[in-house]
Amino acid sequence: MTQLSFAEACNEVVEISDPTNLRDAEKHTLEDLFLEHGIAVFRGPLSDAATVIHGLRDALDLGDPFSPPLYSGTAAVRADGLSQLNVDSASASGGAHPSFGTTDGQRLHTDGTLQPIGLIRTTILYCEQAAADGGGTYFFNSNGVFSRLRREDPDAAEQLSREGVLRRISNIGDDRHIADGPAFADSDEAGLQTRFALSSTDYWNIPDGEDGRALLRGLSFLLEAQTEGSPDFVELNFEPGMGVLFANDRLSHGRRSFVNHAGAPRSVQRGLYTRVPKRRARA
Repeated sequence: MTQLSFAEACNEVVEISDPTNLRDAEKHTLEDLFLEHGIAVFRGPLSDAATVIHGLRDALDLGDPFSPPLYSGTAAVRADGLSQLNVDSASASGGAHPSFGTTDGQRLHTDGTLQPIGLIRTTILYCEQAAADGGGTYFFNSNGVFSRLRREDPDAAEQLSREGVLRRISNIGDDRHIADGPAFADSDEAGLQTRFALSSTDYWNIPDGEDGRALLRGLSFLLEAQTEGSPDFVELNFEPGMGVLFANDRLSHGRRSFVNHAGAPRSVQRGLYTRVPKRRARA
């Protein structure tokens, strides 16, 4: 898998015959794509999201799904811990996630930015119902681009790694929760990790002087890598039965706005996990 670029890896689709009983070859391909490139796209017989996501979770030993505390008691979280990413999650009782329950786009982000950097390591998305138009999910190779920046402009990379450079302010409910932290950080256990985001709830602490100019250079470098045709920026359009397993602490992602089929809202469910797949011993 190492010969693939990030964009090429995004376009490799792993065919899965039964998500509750992965064949060794299917499991190994998913593990290899994830570990080498941070992303593995898969497709199989259409099933309910819980069956597919929990089946992959068990096969890859990801543990129980993680639910951000802020979602507790809202329609954004299902009883089984999965995230309800469709317009029906905007229930009359209120309190749903403002992005989950709309057809609006979501700008570039990582899941769980209110949590410490790198806590949520793996995300699984599964499409039960596609939109009538739009709704593409895009992925950005944040860590790969940052690694190039670190080689070419160490001062800019240092600013993106500064504690408190990126602030997330929640927009769920009446209370506002604030989380400050770096956009990129090195971990002894997991290596380089990210919470790089450019959504409407993310704010950059830009200092005065040379440090501020270095930070702006770094942000410009990352923005320039998010253009159409970039090998580090890929948009995928999911059909029912398709899904993606990706490294939430290595990639950033977003969603285009969309139009629903009448009476059939786009339905993409999500599982968040604090573990990553591991490459097992193979015969």
